[in-house]
Amino acid sequence: MRTLATVAVVLAAAGIAAAAPRLAGKFGLVQAYCGAVTAAPCAPAFAFKSGTVLLFGENEPGPTCPRTGQPTEVKAGSITLIGVTKNGAPFSGELPAETTLKTSFGNSPSCSLSGVAPFVTVSLMATVACKSGKCKGTLVPVACLPKNCGSVAITSEFVSLVVHDDSGDPNVALATPGLVIAPAKK
Repeated sequence: MRTLATVAVVLAAAGIAAAAPRLAGKFGLVQAYCGAVTAAPCAPAFAFKSGTVLLFGENEPGPTCPRTGQPTEVKAGSITLIGVTKNGAPFSGELPAETTLKTSFGNSPSCSLSGVAPFVTVSLMATVACKSGKCKGTLVPVACLPKNCGSVAITSEFVSLVVHDDSGDPNVALATPGLVIAPAKK
């Protein structure tokens, strides 16, 4: 299942302000299903009871990574999975996750990205660490915002989020944002 609507949010991937991050989006995670004819779990060895993704936004952009120059200093969101099992046993290990955003930059002669057409790309990544079926990870930008773009408006639209299994295959999804609707009671 995929998200039912695209949610436009300004995310920490675009910049960081002096104030603490504010919640920009909260999504429940569901088992990812694949297949054109019959739906089946993309990662059938895995299952989980529940999961949540929080995305953080900022009030105004600013240069990211001002202290270290590394994207890991910016917390853009968090991922939590509970009750993760692999082949029926509680899972311990790491799961990669990625968020794709559609980003556009406002006009400013000083910003090197000003006027660039909106582009869709993987913008946030996380390593979700699991211990006995309880998993947590922090989403961080894949790159820093250039300092010369700290004074331009930036809009990032949420496109997708995928938590992958531990196979290393980027095409195998374990969890995505979505809804589970129970069948009618008879």
